[in-house]
Amino acid sequence: MANANLAAVRNSAAVFLEGLSACTSDRRERWTLEWITVGDRYHASAEAAFENNLRDLAIELWLSALTAFEVARQLACSENPAGVNVSNAIERSFTALRSCAPQRVERVEIELFDRVYSVGYFCPTAHHERPGPVAIVISDEESSPEAVVARLLPAVNNRILSLMVVSGEDVSKHRMLKPEAFLAIWLDYLQCRPDVDADRMAVDGEGMAASYATCIAASDRRVAAAVCDGGLWASLRHRANVAWMTGVWDLVSESARTSLLPLVHRIPCPIFIVVGGRAPLDEQNALEFKAGCKLAGWDCSVVVSQVAGEVENFVINDDLTLDWLEQKLQLRR
Repeated sequence: MANANLAAVRNSAAVFLEGLSACTSDRRERWTLEWITVGDRYHASAEAAFENNLRDLAIELWLSALTAFEVARQLACSENPAGVNVSNAIERSFTALRSCAPQRVERVEIELFDRVYSVGYFCPTAHHERPGPVAIVISDEESSPEAVVARLLPAVNNRILSLMVVSGEDVSKHRMLKPEAFLAIWLDYLQCRPDVDADRMAVDGEGMAASYATCIAASDRRVAAAVCDGGLWASLRHRANVAWMTGVWDLVSESARTSLLPLVHRIPCPIFIVVGGRAPLDEQNALEFKAGCKLAGWDCSVVVSQVAGEVENFVINDDLTLDWLEQKLQLRR
């Protein structure tokens, strides 16, 4: 129903994705088109509300449209022509929302070095009474910052947490800067904003960008919490290379687990590791990693991404991550 509120739409999307199982390509295409239709109805309702000067209602309706379109994007196969329609629909609603409420999504451009710039999007919290916590979200190289903002805006609505979404592709593209140096520039920017509490800044690396979040959390004491891989991906690659060269595949013992944590011992803040879904890590290695952290007395949480077949339940996964960030940054306060 195009008159349901945002919370109801997100709940419907979560329930649908949770109950999704392996299906034929025809059924998947049909569901994709149905969710596009739902998003189109919300978009049309938002336009009508905006024309009638119902700005707050229009914003909620556009956020609902973005949620429906994201479900369709998760369902759409790469070879499915509906995928192109979803991308265009997301861009249309995202652009309309920014025009209606420019203060909800602020485009930020900073100079990395001589005439070389990087673009990010700052999404402030709706609570402006005092400087608040913020998380730098590093998009996966396969996702644009705009797509990540469009997905996260409905999830972060009415939270105390602001977001600064930056491009993971920019992190890898500019070879003159290490990932930690690139992200430190964005921390410098946030530290100077009057609406940001510089003591409560976090990082969140999505997918392969989780390793970038680990680098900045290990090198910059301004990071108060990190959604990252804790160096686990690099450790697994190192173990695989050693095993391939020596022909000895070592089984990890309780006493040896801490030796597999080359970076995490340098991270002074709590860390949160997501396995499965967009993350390239598997559950067994992550749980071994968590056990090693526990032995060493480090604050590490591990959650398994909610995935049905090839489709990720982004509603539940995003809420879990944002809940953890808010909890840790509130405790930091």
